[in-house]
Amino acid sequence: LRKAMHNTFRYGQGTRDLSGPEGFTTEDFIKKVAWRLERYLIQGEDESAPVLGEPDRAFRRNYGVDVDAVKDMFEQYDTDGNGAIDIEEF
Repeated sequence: LRKAMHNTFRYGQGTRDLSGPEGFTTEDFIKKVAWRLERYLIQGEDESAPVLGEPDRAFRRNYGVDVDAVKDMFEQYDTDGNGAIDIEEF
């Protein structure tokens, strides 16, 4: 079951909350996992997951984020410019 769920997500067939607007509804996701699990159990297929690149930033949950404003705010608190905000800077 774990492998069937994992590969369903890896093939870009996850739920809308994780895969964006083209993702499956929860019901459709469950049907797809059941279909894949049946294949694994009955036919004994061992499917390798595809190699995926970086996810498209357009599928973030927070669509209205002003990336430049966030970067400016981050740089304001990252006073030593090391790309992290440590406890002293916070």
